[in-house]
Amino acid sequence: MDLNAWFHWLFPSPGYFLLALVGLLVLFGLIGGLTDSRVLSEADNAPSDGDDGQSDKSWWKQDEEHYREWNAHQVREQHRTAGKHSAAD
Repeated sequence: MDLNAWFHWLFPSPGYFLLALVGLLVLFGLIGGLTDSRVLSEADNAPSDGDDGQSDKSWWKQDEEHYREWNAHQVREQHRTAGKHSAAD
């Protein structure tokens, strides 16, 4: 049997081919999610007593904290430079 015959035997209609393709993508997604290297490294790096607590925070909490610090810095700069602009007018 040639390759074309095998393909038609495995997938007699396009629906079966799409179903198999989606099944493979889901399977690879599950395998990739279970073997996520970031999750494994976070489990191995348990925070010790001397840590500052930054390593046990979730990435979105770290991003939120970074944004708040950046926003506070921007507000301070606006207040600092606001007096210079109004005095020059």
